[in-house]
Amino acid sequence: MKILIIDDEPQIRIAVKAGLERNNYETILASSGTEGLNLAATYLPDIIILDIAMPGKDGFAVTRELRTWSKIPIIILSIAASLLSSKMLVNETMNTLSSILNERNERFTKYME
Repeated sequence: MKILIIDDEPQIRIAVKAGLERNNYETILASSGTEGLNLAATYLPDIIILDIAMPGKDGFAVTRELRTWSKIPIIILSIAASLLSSKMLVNETMNTLSSILNERNERFTKYME
């Protein structure tokens, strides 16, 4: 299985490559969105691991362009994605907590009447 890793951070590319190759996956490395699109067209990987926050063509632009000619599965590997997930988790937790507190407040108010 060929996996294309598109990330502008060399340390991340190397670490992901090492982990995948230890498990007998063939890897292709790209340091930019433009290079990644060219390599995707040339090698037709089975999966793409893609960073979102990159200079030049970011992961969103790469995905939009890639989807015009391919359905290669994309895995997002990004600090931006993890921050987004964390923010969404915090918002969801706060909404749940707020609902619980409002419900308890309503019960208390009814009890006091």
